[in-house]
Amino acid sequence: MFTLSANAAVFSNSSFESADSWVYSSNNARMSGYYSTGWHSEGSQCYVLQRGTGGTNSSYYAQITQANVNFTGVTSIIFDCQDTGIDVVKLQFFIDDQKIGEYTNNGHTDSSTSWGSTATVYNIEFAFTQAFTGQHNFIIRLQEIGNYSPADAKYYRVDNVRLTPEPTTIALLGLGCLSFIRRKK
Repeated sequence: MFTLSANAAVFSNSSFESADSWVYSSNNARMSGYYSTGWHSEGSQCYVLQRGTGGTNSSYYAQITQANVNFTGVTSIIFDCQDTGIDVVKLQFFIDDQKIGEYTNNGHTDSSTSWGSTATVYNIEFAFTQAFTGQHNFIIRLQEIGNYSPADAKYYRVDNVRLTPEPTTIALLGLGCLSFIRRKK
């Protein structure tokens, strides 16, 4: 008898259903983050990263971190996002201190008001340009882009964050399941 194993990497609490697994931090009071039920693509909550109004600086950020995520065999990250606000603010993604992707919404408007628009985009994907192995910190950061005084707040609502394993990992996982089912008969 032989067994196959696959390393299917996943985030803990990827749909933000409970207030655990993600650690919030910020370097300025104008930047904030919180769990919300106002919009969600999976489950009943999302995580909101917000930039408030008033004077801001390009060094300001708010972020959430999940420690010890196993990235072995992972080739990309996929997430859903709803964005509200008229100015462009960066939503950045890091593995440890290395930026792997950056998202700014420039379209897909669902609705508009005098204070900006709301846009919802599903299945946004960042393919990795290099392989990561072992456990790393994963960071989602709202990064301010300049020194100015915005009159409106900026919101990024993030949900359903998931990792895409390499095709070989998926195949091994499938074969492992088939052999288990076959063995049960």
